[in-house]
Amino acid sequence: MRKTVYLFLIGSLCFFACKSENNSTKSVAETPPKEVSKPEKTSKKEAKFDANKCPLKGSFKLENIKAFPQNDQFMVILADDSTKDKNLGESHRVLLVKDQNSCKDVFRQILPINRSPDFPYYIADINYNNTNALVAIKGYDKVFCYDIENQKLLPELKPQFANAREANDAQSGQIKHLELWEDYIIGYAMDFGSFVFAIRDNEKIEPVKPSVEFSPQGVENYTSLFALPSADGKIQLLLPQYNSSQKQFLLNPILEEPLKVDPSKNLISKDKRFAIIWDSNKNQAVVIDLLKQKQLRLDK
Repeated sequence: MRKTVYLFLIGSLCFFACKSENNSTKSVAETPPKEVSKPEKTSKKEAKFDANKCPLKGSFKLENIKAFPQNDQFMVILADDSTKDKNLGESHRVLLVKDQNSCKDVFRQILPINRSPDFPYYIADINYNNTNALVAIKGYDKVFCYDIENQKLLPELKPQFANAREANDAQSGQIKHLELWEDYIIGYAMDFGSFVFAIRDNEKIEPVKPSVEFSPQGVENYTSLFALPSADGKIQLLLPQYNSSQKQFLLNPILEEPLKVDPSKNLISKDKRFAIIWDSNKNQAVVIDLLKQKQLRLDK
């Protein structure tokens, strides 16, 4: 029955192979980062910030202070006299890292104006791992990363997408959510959809384009399927989702565990609604419906 359903799906749609040179969509990145899996929850210690012990000159938002338990430091994004705008007032773009014991400054840098002086920067949701000790920082439409170990700010990152985007209004492109997930920085930009950066070796961070992107006809709503590779040749499939009404972002990993794929058998429907990824270990197809944003279950 599974074979019949699979053949029917192929027969009902006009497919082309991802391998084609003229109309290809790569299913994996050319330079694979480290192993990708469902991230393990890491224990997070609350910031041991004592205002009496380590007073801060300036104002800050509670969500913009983050402890680094591994070296007894903490980061804060604050506004002070050095960034105050004469017309708009406070500008939360002083990136400061301090030692929690001595209270001495470890790092200090003023971030560029975030579209407007009154738009704050925010520390992104983060998951630490043993390899990349980075903190992602969310701007209006740009991303910065702070390297905890080397105590420096990495170059500015701009979200990139599979196809050109047209702004609906002034808020289009605003980053609504950003998080660091294993060796990837993943976020969502208003009206433009999801975006991914891969953290490589030697502090190199590169954009990852989706394997396929679907937008229903007449609707400017993008669903992107990302195939995130691992060093052993396996991939994990992500269909990130953002619920604007609840302000909730879901990574939405499709696979229970990464799989080994045969790129020569990967197929995408002409309208880009369906993607077929071939599991070479189980010798079977994994069919993804980008409209329903889930994997289709083929009956046995």
